[in-house]
Amino acid sequence: MKLAKVAGLFPKKEGWRNVVEHSLVVNATVVYLAKKIADSDHVIDLGLVDTASILHDIAKRKDKEKGVSRDEEHMAGATRELLSSGGYSNEVVKAAEYSGRVPEISLSEEEEDLAISNKSIEDLTVAYADARVRNTNIVSLEEARDKNKEKIPANATFMINGILFTIR
Repeated sequence: MKLAKVAGLFPKKEGWRNVVEHSLVVNATVVYLAKKIADSDHVIDLGLVDTASILHDIAKRKDKEKGVSRDEEHMAGATRELLSSGGYSNEVVKAAEYSGRVPEISLSEEEEDLAISNKSIEDLTVAYADARVRNTNIVSLEEARDKNKEKIPANATFMINGILFTIR
């Protein structure tokens, strides 16, 4: 929470309370999912997903103030910069950065499998929970998919694991 204060999410006059509330709901969702994954005898780092989910929108205010578009938030590096300066591990930074804008959702099934094949279960779980939480409401998988697809511009290109993909 100290880092959230530094990031400007708790100003006295103008609040960013909705970002904090959203992060808390994402966190509760991630922790629930991670425990279910662990209970099914799969290995998942509960501490990593717990931390990354709380911090996934830490740079939201800084990005908005700098005029960074929603499509470029995670590429802008503010999340990485804030979390690295706060002493968080590269694994936490990666999981926090991967959430929100998951372009793989617009790929064909074969391309999607290739694009996410090198993502950790922790990265994917945080991204999934964030995609399912709209503000402070957990929405259906279909609504989450449709809303996230709306955020990705047509003909957008991105590189994952050294492979260039284009959204059609």
